[in-house]
Amino acid sequence: MLIETTILGLLIAVVSNRWHFLVENIKIKGVWLPFLAAVIEAGIQLILNRGTAEMRGIIFDYELTLMVLVYSLLVAFFALNLKTPGVAILLVGVALNMIVIFSNNGKMPVDIDMAISYGFTQTAEQLKSGLVFGHSAINSETTKLTFLADILHLRPPYPMPKSVSLGDLVLDLGILMVFILNLRENPNALEKEETHVY
Repeated sequence: MLIETTILGLLIAVVSNRWHFLVENIKIKGVWLPFLAAVIEAGIQLILNRGTAEMRGIIFDYELTLMVLVYSLLVAFFALNLKTPGVAILLVGVALNMIVIFSNNGKMPVDIDMAISYGFTQTAEQLKSGLVFGHSAINSETTKLTFLADILHLRPPYPMPKSVSLGDLVLDLGILMVFILNLRENPNALEKEETHVY
């Protein structure tokens, strides 16, 4: 949902004709951190899909460590940008996902009922087999903190049906708040201008 929420935020900025305030207010630091996290995650998933059994075995053995690395990069990025209004909410969303993932050996538990009901049997089987990096099917006996897992289903008419977690929803709220809270004139910028005038 993060992409859809970002697009919605951009539309709000354009329709309100206040997008220039975003440029003035948001100064992103450490943009390479989430990019590196995405590259690492994509590379790992590629190995799981096309790598040898030995390579997949290494990923499984160090999955928790790899997830700690990925989330550490994200936390570092948000911490660097914490002064930007709305970013604190993003950090809360990441923290909620980290809690459930690290409580389940580096995997986000997923309720696969919707995937099965809509015919995504291959995806369901991959989750059951642990072939999706950082995710696994919910097991009623062993899964911890299920209420924080991917148990909230976005069904049609939503254009891209999926299962999300409470942390994901908080992240989406955070993205919207970053846009909304920064679509206004920065009072600090006004103070600096007045200081220069005098």
